Amino acid sequence: MSDAPPGALFFGAADRNKQPIADVLTGVLPSAGTVVELASGGGQHAAYMSGRFPHLTWQPTEPEAARRASIEAWRQHVNNPNLAAPLELDVQQPWPIDVADAIYACNLLHVSARSASSAVLSASARVLRVGAPLCIYGPFKRHGAFTTPSNAAFDVTVRGWHPSYGIRDLDELIVEAQGHDLHIDRIEEMPANNFLVVWRRGR
Repeated sequence: MSDAPPGALFFGAADRNKQPIADVLTGVLPSAGTVVELASGGGQHAAYMSGRFPHLTWQPTEPEAARRASIEAWRQHVNNPNLAAPLELDVQQPWPIDVADAIYACNLLHVSARSASSAVLSASARVLRVGAPLCIYGPFKRHGAFTTPSNAAFDVTVRGWHPSYGIRDLDELIVEAQGHDLHIDRIEEMPANNFLVVWRRGR
């Protein structure tokens, strides 16, 4: 049952995965600073994570105006002082952010163009502080293969939405990230055939 406030969007998947993700992030995020959330969608994670991590400023971002309105509705509803107003940000355009202590993205890469994946890596390398984490959650291939039949079927579905979409190969991303001085820190297997992958910016 949705507990969304008036004017806010509610997604069941976001409600189900928020706690497992936060449990992993507890051992990853810094003790202070700003976490930039990319493609915050309706704002459920921003509302929840800002409550789980009150010592961090949580900065949601979203390119779509309707979804930014939903994020704002969630922000007003939870009234967490560390939850910032949503910023308009398209990962393939110049980011309105100069520095971040962590970057988090949930279910973004498989529903965006491959160029968006590259943009996330290059921009993250630019704005993250040395040693800061880039945390990406979602389904991935491993070694060129789908990890489950259901993910293979899901890949067909998202490619039907747009031909540039599709589940990315994590091993290819790891190699590309190394070119931006982003180095793999951990790969956590998550519920529903997803992964939470953490890179850290080197020197």
